[in-house]
Amino acid sequence: METEGFEGKQDELFRLILKKGKELIKNNSKIDIKYLNIEKIDIFSYKLLMLKSYQYFQIASKEFILSNFEEAIKFFKKSEKLYRDQILTYWNLGRLYNNINEFEKSKNNYQKALSLLNSIDYKEKTNIIKKQLEKEICKISDNRYEEPIVSIKDI
Repeated sequence: METEGFEGKQDELFRLILKKGKELIKNNSKIDIKYLNIEKIDIFSYKLLMLKSYQYFQIASKEFILSNFEEAIKFFKKSEKLYRDQILTYWNLGRLYNNINEFEKSKNNYQKALSLLNSIDYKEKTNIIKKQLEKEICKISDNRYEEPIVSIKDI
């Protein structure tokens, strides 16, 4: 969660953290590694990371709907730290920061959402998503958002 960046590169981040975890186990003198086959130990589960990220996303969405914007931001950021390739996380953070008048943070999150369009193929939705994001960026400080976007299908 502490590793910065990696938007659009979740697979790369996952492999990096898995490698570091295995190195930590190998280098720990308290563990007798002759009894462990380090390469077969599943330290992290990609699916569990995504599920935990989705739980935080759901909590954040609820807080957004309840107008608890600071709490929503906190949980969207937790979600983002676990799964960096979710465009809706950045999009909702853009909306939330806009709602609390932190326009530079809003713009930065909208830009992260836009940058994911370059690395993730949303097929026929890509142009629609891009136009909607650009529209919201142009209207930063003009709009207030009452609820999050929770599905690409809604766009």
